[in-house]
Amino acid sequence: MAKYIADRVDLDLILLKPVEDLRVEKITLEELKHGIRNGFESHIRCEEQAKKISEILGIDIKVNENPYKLNKEDTLYVISGDNFYRLKYIY
Repeated sequence: MAKYIADRVDLDLILLKPVEDLRVEKITLEELKHGIRNGFESHIRCEEQAKKISEILGIDIKVNENPYKLNKEDTLYVISGDNFYRLKYIY
């Protein structure tokens, strides 16, 4: 089960089939920190965004322009401004 952090959602990178749904939840900063406490892969594409997110989370976030592929067991955490979201499959 992979965990990703991104500053945007790329719908082309989410592997959905017609019978599956994607759940998007707005979460708190505490829920985000709890979700990534055991590790995650950064997919923040902008150096400035990476610095802002590093300050918010209190950990070093590296820029990674490689795309993620969200599979059934994976979780994507999206940080957009002051808002935090968790994306997961419903199946």
